[in-house]
Amino acid sequence: MSTPLTGTGPRPAVPCDPLGARQGRGPVAPTLSARTAYALRLYCLPVALAVAVALNSACSSVATAQKPAASPQASVAAKNPAIANYSTVTVAPGKLTRDLRVSGTTQAVRSQVIRVPRIRGAGFMKILVNIVASGTKVTQGEILASFDDTQVAQDALDDKATYEASVHKVANQAAVNKANSETRAATLKQAQTNFGNAELELSKGPVLTEIQLKSDQINVTNFKADIASIEKQNVLMAKADAAQLRVLQLQSDQAKVNWERDEGNVEALTIRAPISGMVGLVPVRRSDGMGPAEPGDQLFSGQELLRIFDPTNMEVNAQINEADDATLTPGMKGTLTLDAFPGVVLPVHLLTASPIAVATGGFGDTVRTFSALFQVDAASAKLLPDLSAAIDLKITSPQSHLLVPRRAVHFGQSQPYVIVQTADGQWKQQKVQLGNFDNQQVQILAGLKSGQRVQVPAVIIGAGE
Repeated sequence: MSTPLTGTGPRPAVPCDPLGARQGRGPVAPTLSARTAYALRLYCLPVALAVAVALNSACSSVATAQKPAASPQASVAAKNPAIANYSTVTVAPGKLTRDLRVSGTTQAVRSQVIRVPRIRGAGFMKILVNIVASGTKVTQGEILASFDDTQVAQDALDDKATYEASVHKVANQAAVNKANSETRAATLKQAQTNFGNAELELSKGPVLTEIQLKSDQINVTNFKADIASIEKQNVLMAKADAAQLRVLQLQSDQAKVNWERDEGNVEALTIRAPISGMVGLVPVRRSDGMGPAEPGDQLFSGQELLRIFDPTNMEVNAQINEADDATLTPGMKGTLTLDAFPGVVLPVHLLTASPIAVATGGFGDTVRTFSALFQVDAASAKLLPDLSAAIDLKITSPQSHLLVPRRAVHFGQSQPYVIVQTADGQWKQQKVQLGNFDNQQVQILAGLKSGQRVQVPAVIIGAGE
């Protein structure tokens, strides 16, 4: 058992060996107990630390005595660690130019959507007979697709025959009406003749017997009534004949309309290009899935079949952030790149920008965008509708401000400053107030005057900025 360290007996005279110089040199006499070793460590540790500090101070003094004096250039670099090699520029007013990229989708200025024809009375489904290949360039009036017209053509032939028969009926009725009119005229003329003869007989009254005279008077009255009855009957019969003729004419016109409609249906089943351009087939639902229509497919009336567009006249519908819309002016030029074809670069210019902003993220979204339309000023075989595109614009600030290169601005304690040349040719730090900036330059709102010269570092030394 060891004795507590609180004893009052005399300490043994043992040399201090704090660095362990005696370790490994054999046994040490006299042998130290645990209490004695613990006491030695408490006593020798401060002494060792003091010796180490003294040695370090001595070495530093020797190194300082041997170090050569710093040059003035080194002193300037130490004071302004950002500058070693520099050039100078003159502060002058100018406008900032920054790059703006907007994204959008290409679209054709002139395009048409071609659908499966809607034909009255020809069924809801149409059988495709032939169709042009996607990517084909066609001219106006060229056949794009055709559908089975067997039933429609037969209906047209039947309606044509019905129309021709109705035309003959109209002609026949007209002839009958003419004959009836002549017959009625002859009957009226005969009645008028009889009336005249009766009046002539009545004029012989002085030489006639009383019985003969009364008989002639009765005949005159009867013939006069016959004339009135025939005239009234002729008017009614003429109207009836005219009505019958009109009915046949209307039936003939209806038959003609049916025939012409069937002829139009036959033409409608052959689709022709409304404009000159390039054809793009639209995926449709087929028996084996979605895909471009092929001959033999049964397609619904009215469904989209293909699109035709003019590839020489294209535009881009883009979305612009509300913060950038005020900087855009009609006619502003830019360059167009396509995500699908990175090597294609085409010039564009701004046509119009919508004055109304819309939320892009739905209800409650605070971000607003404007719709802008750009005209593509060059043609390319790879420029097709519905492609993702990006437009790069150069935005110039509307007002001029003093400008310096961004590399000329330094920061010390979060305060911007520049190295400016004084009137006596010396250089000093000058605090400045910064404005907007672009990739190369920054606006100076306060702290400098036009014509002053500032340093622009060519090589950065250290991390002072």
